Formats: sequence, structure tokens, C-alpha cells
Amino acid sequence: MSDTTDYIDQFIKNIGLNLAGFEKLGAALLSLGYLYYVNSAQVDTLEVLGISNGNETPEQIIVNGQRLVLLGYITLYIVSVKRLEEKEFLNSVRESNINITPYEAVSISYLISVFANLLRLDAFIQIQNAENEEQ
Repeated sequence: MSDTTDYIDQFIKNIGLNLAGFEKLGAALLSLGYLYYVNSAQVDTLEVLGISNGNETPEQIIVNGQRLVLLGYITLYIVSVKRLEEKEFLNSVRESNINITPYEAVSISYLISVFANLLRLDAFIQIQNAENEEQ
């Protein structure tokens, strides 16, 4: 029985480590994506001031940033689903009494963020296309 308990403990530990790594990745993608927003605003400012800013337009930069943000939210959604499954597993295998409601709420909120960011990406692409047509 001890071997089984040790195996389960190691299994759960590995899940936690893997999820933490993916959570870092999701947060990094979000951070990097939002840095693109800052860069886009800077390029936009330079354009307003009539200063040459290179080849990329603010719209192109923000679309690229939004893609990274979307990937970040998708990653965090996957992590939240896996964390929920981990807690459900603990409840069933160890007969724990973990309240999974907050884990469900986190998962649902990330899913909503994924859909919201899909809409935002589509809108930014439309804006980029409209700007390209005007030029």
C-alpha cells in the first residue's frame, strides 16, 4: 500500500510541477503580448508626431501582440482545466474534500477570456485590413 501512496504522491507532485511550468508560459505570453500594445502605442505616437518609425504599423504590432495574448489565455485555460482535474482526482483517490467550485470558476473565467480575446483579435485584424486599404 505504501508503494501505491508513494506513486500517487509522486504523480501529483509531477502534475503540479508541469502545471506550474505551463502557467509561467501562459503568463509570459500575456506579458509579452501586452508589451506589444505598449510598442504599438509608441509607434502610433511617433506617427502622430511625423517621425518615421520603420515598416510596421501600429495595427500590425497590436495584431501580433493580441495573438500572443490569445495564446497566453489559451495556455492558462488549459492549465486551469488540468488543475480542476487534479483536485477532482485528489477527491476521488485520497477521499479529500477539496472544494472544486473555485477551480471551476477560474476555468470558466479563462474560457470566457479566450472567447473575448478571439473577438478582439478578429476586430484588430479588421482594423488592420481597413488601415491597409486606406494606404
